[in-house]
Amino acid sequence: MKKVGILVALALMLSLSWGSRAFAQTSNPVNSGTLTIQLNEQNSSGQSGTATLSDQNGQLMVTINLSNGSSTAQPAHIHKGTCANLDPVPAIPLQNVVNGASTTNIDLTTNSVAKSLNDLETGQYAINVHKSAAEAKVYVACGDIVNMQMGGGASGGTSGGTSGGTSGGTASPPSTAGMTVQLNEQNGSGQNGTATLSEQNGQLMVMINLSNGSSTPQPAHIHKGTCANLDPVPLYPLNNVVNGTSDTTLSVGMSALESGGPYAINVHKSAAEAKVYVSCGDIMAMSTTGGGTTTGGTTGGTTGGTTGGTTTPGMPSTGNSDLSLVVLLTLVALTLMGAGYKLSGRKA
Repeated sequence: MKKVGILVALALMLSLSWGSRAFAQTSNPVNSGTLTIQLNEQNSSGQSGTATLSDQNGQLMVTINLSNGSSTAQPAHIHKGTCANLDPVPAIPLQNVVNGASTTNIDLTTNSVAKSLNDLETGQYAINVHKSAAEAKVYVACGDIVNMQMGGGASGGTSGGTSGGTSGGTASPPSTAGMTVQLNEQNGSGQNGTATLSEQNGQLMVMINLSNGSSTPQPAHIHKGTCANLDPVPLYPLNNVVNGTSDTTLSVGMSALESGGPYAINVHKSAAEAKVYVSCGDIMAMSTTGGGTTTGGTTGGTTGGTTGGTTTPGMPSTGNSDLSLVVLLTLVALTLMGAGYKLSGRKA
């Protein structure tokens, strides 16, 4: 009876240990990474576009890219509330939008409003752009900071999409509703930035935003290959980058870049010096706004069951492997307890 009691105690201790570990893992916050939101025009401004939020090591970079940009500085802010019900008092100021573009770096370690991109996603905030400082009450574009993708970022995407797809069958590629490619300077150009790719109504929109922009038009293309090994023949031409920005709509969907790759986005110094590359980014090395798709996360996770975990929007994948072990150890403990009672009954 004494030996049975020891075994029961050991089993219970193991189940409690694994249980605390499992629940600790499921309570970790979402790694938001990069999020691209749609900025919709307001008051018939004709200005729409995207805002890309990238959280890296406590630094939040907010990049705004609007169509029909104005040379007049347009104030921009992160506001509490939604575009439909906006708190007029700015929560976090952003750099003015000039010629349709703005880039702001926010130190989240000292910010009193948010400590991570996840705080903005779950706290009901919006990005708003004003017509000008003189007409600040006139809103020209606004977008709610909400991650609409399934999988909830890195944890949900990896566990729900990859692991779920592996156990459940075939995993679909990540959702391509919005992707951001990092463009890195080349040949000492000092031109870094991002290219945001999004699909709307079967068309691919490519928005480029580069630092140290030039008034001289700079040709840009999507090439086959990588920045380290680029096919010099352009695959899809993009509109020239002028003053650091370019906005192109291609008559192909995002699916055109999901097979036959890799692909890269490349910007040239000028038409006269087209052989001089100033910035390049590999599309295969992009960040996604969400995790695995419904097929990879939901079908793979549900059908596969154990590894897939849940794919609740905005929440990390919980997974089930550790919880299954907790249940198993608990059953072992209960079985041993039952055996102990039977033995004690026989001795009595």
